[in-house]
Amino acid sequence: MMGKISLLLSLLIALWAPLCPAAEKAGIPISEQPAGGKRIAVTEFVNRTDFGDAEFAEKARDAFESELASTNRFTLVERSRLNLIMKEQAFSQSGLVDEQTMSRLGRLVSANYICTGAIEGMSAAEKGSEKLRQKTLSLLGIDRSTDFFGLAKGSDPYQTAWDLSLTIAIRVIDVEKGTIVFNRALKAAAPNVRLRQSTTGPVYDPAAAFEILKPVMEEVARQVVRFFPD
Repeated sequence: MMGKISLLLSLLIALWAPLCPAAEKAGIPISEQPAGGKRIAVTEFVNRTDFGDAEFAEKARDAFESELASTNRFTLVERSRLNLIMKEQAFSQSGLVDEQTMSRLGRLVSANYICTGAIEGMSAAEKGSEKLRQKTLSLLGIDRSTDFFGLAKGSDPYQTAWDLSLTIAIRVIDVEKGTIVFNRALKAAAPNVRLRQSTTGPVYDPAAAFEILKPVMEEVARQVVRFFPD
């Protein structure tokens, strides 16, 4: 009887094993499997808008790398390694304009792809409900600094709610071929962001940058990943 059970178990294991992924057969949990095999290096982003400054571009790069890594489709080249190679080889960010230069940098950091990005544009629309609220307060003679209606505890009462739309230009170079494989201006929205208002629109707030960039870069990373095959 025991012999029959052992034979049955051996047969079941033999049938089940070919269906298992290689990592699982090696005893590596799926959650610990390495990221995608495509190595990509992301260089500094540029901010070409009047909103924010170079810090906003750097935060955009941070958010893009984070979202790209979360897809598990790419392995990101460590930024410290990228910076070191650029310094040693006297690469400048302004010099990364042609495919040959970028391809050379990509080979030096052992990347399959190298990516540049820029914040090309931003539009902002004040939410209609916020306009009504402010007009009502003005008509009633209520000081905004004492009015926290509709605001989270600790919020700046002089902020207003905005629906923002950012245009992010992404260019990806195939290092081996030295050709552009992805070059698009991608639009994505960051709704209901609270920022102060100036005569020209919303005022940049470093503390709100993550709130602005996260939904935008989620969409940008999703579109980039969708372009590349598995």
